[in-house]
Amino acid sequence: NRIIPVYINAVLVRLDDVTLKAYLRQLIDCVTFEENGWNYSQSKMVVESIKTLGQQFPDKTFLLLDLFWDLIVNPANKIRTIVIKLFGAMISLLNQKEIDNRVLPALITLSTDPDMTVRWNTIRVFGDLAIIVKQESQLEKIKLQFDSFLESTSNHVALEVVKTFGKIAQQVATKFRESYIVPKLVQITRSNHTNSTKKESDKRTLCVSLFETYRAFRGISMTYDTISNFYLPGLKALAEYVDFLDPTYQSLLN
Repeated sequence: NRIIPVYINAVLVRLDDVTLKAYLRQLIDCVTFEENGWNYSQSKMVVESIKTLGQQFPDKTFLLLDLFWDLIVNPANKIRTIVIKLFGAMISLLNQKEIDNRVLPALITLSTDPDMTVRWNTIRVFGDLAIIVKQESQLEKIKLQFDSFLESTSNHVALEVVKTFGKIAQQVATKFRESYIVPKLVQITRSNHTNSTKKESDKRTLCVSLFETYRAFRGISMTYDTISNFYLPGLKALAEYVDFLDPTYQSLLN
């Protein structure tokens, strides 16, 4: 693992752009398919090293985004999953135009991927984007994607969305938090309880995740209307199924 950052940022970076792009693509292939002595466990280090490349050599940004776009249509699910992680690692280095033109369209495409794992992996990156983007049009696209995720019947998807909301709650813009996240949590809480086709174990798991996400709002200043119209109703809806929570959680909720 220690040789990967050196290999990418001290050796490959000296190549011309066409050759560099080809070598990076080959490296991603080798790590994904565990060829030539590489292992898939090294994919995290590859992602971090490519991010470092973008940090140290901003002139390579276009090349990297171009490479990522080439890979979003790769037939291998693992390759497309790595691409999502690469986009996620790079977004803090990009400007609003690059996010709007290169990142959002790619993630929207991947969010409708035939493979569930690929789709599921985009959720966290949309959450990270909600923290970074400034334009209302971009935030609207992110809202639509979360809405689309929540139309899924998969409990895993709902869990990831709820966890993502908890992760970003303190960092997103007030308007996004109060006009979208808090009202959406109420809907998720109520639909989780009223879904008669859902397994009790799935309801219980999502209840725990919802509780943890509501706790993430501690210390956040919210308007009276948001608290009275959404936050408290959400907690009350969660309290109706307090038996799904362990005793420690029950006492905290009460």
